Amino acid sequence: MKLPVGTLTKLQDNFEGGHPNFIREGYEKKGIYDTLPKVGEPFWIHDMRTSTVTEICTHTSSEIIFKTSNSTYKLEFDKND
Repeated sequence: MKLPVGTLTKLQDNFEGGHPNFIREGYEKKGIYDTLPKVGEPFWIHDMRTSTVTEICTHTSSEIIFKTSNSTYKLEFDKND
């Protein structure tokens, strides 16, 4: 089974004074993931884990925008999958 590939982009940081893990707005991480973001669970892409997903904002055929306890992210699906 081939796992899907995508690009996760940090759209917004909800920390005053900057996020403690130093991942700033605009950061991108490309990699494989095994499940789509789900409310109540962290999201993993390759070796990066987000904090708990709190809301799915939009879900289209090309991307998902979601919020976590600390940030807002966009997951773009690889067009070759």
